[in-house]
Amino acid sequence: MEPDSEPRESNGLSSAEQSDGGLELVICFQDEIRTVPLPNRGELRLGRAEDNQVRLDYPAVSRQHAVLRVATGLSIEDLGGPNGTFVVNARPRAKDQTLDLKQLVRQSAQIAIGDSVVLGSVTIVIRRRARSTPVLAGSEPDASAEPTIQSRVLRSVYDQAERAAQGSIAVLVLGETGVGKELLARAIHARSPRAGKPFIAFNCAALSETLLEGELFGYERGAFTGAQQARAGLF
Repeated sequence: MEPDSEPRESNGLSSAEQSDGGLELVICFQDEIRTVPLPNRGELRLGRAEDNQVRLDYPAVSRQHAVLRVATGLSIEDLGGPNGTFVVNARPRAKDQTLDLKQLVRQSAQIAIGDSVVLGSVTIVIRRRARSTPVLAGSEPDASAEPTIQSRVLRSVYDQAERAAQGSIAVLVLGETGVGKELLARAIHARSPRAGKPFIAFNCAALSETLLEGELFGYERGAFTGAQQARAGLF
């Protein structure tokens, strides 16, 4: 490794991800975010036409725009559309470093989990699929269901959260990956005076710094390559 290079997450997939298709494709356009589960292996054609495996019926996306390949690694191939395909490296960078942006013109490129790929006016990101969470016995899994809590310590955490939910203060939930932070946040929302309003779960870690800024705060037309029109952010 060169002295000035930075470590980057390998684009190779773990054996678990290869066996159970543990990845998903996140599609971002203006204020719309949707996810598509990815197979453990294969090719997915992305574009505006109806015969694509992943249809992106958005402005500036070509009818046959790109091919995403999932195998022992991940790659994206541009199919030659007029608006191009751009790959943004998700690795951390110093403040004085420029954005690691690569344009593909009828080319393929290896990508890593977390990299942003811009297809015309749409940004896609591949991330690891969230692990399933146990719900109350006899209930169907849904966004409002709560986990079964057997730990006395965790029960006390939920009791504290219920008290905090009655006020208007901001609540910060800290914890390692997979401990149930989003479930606790949903429980706080469900018990708060704002329970009738939307709850938006936004995974900031799955997006690059530049994409995250645009998704949260919006941007003007022409602010960067691929910004075909202005859009309002979630905030």
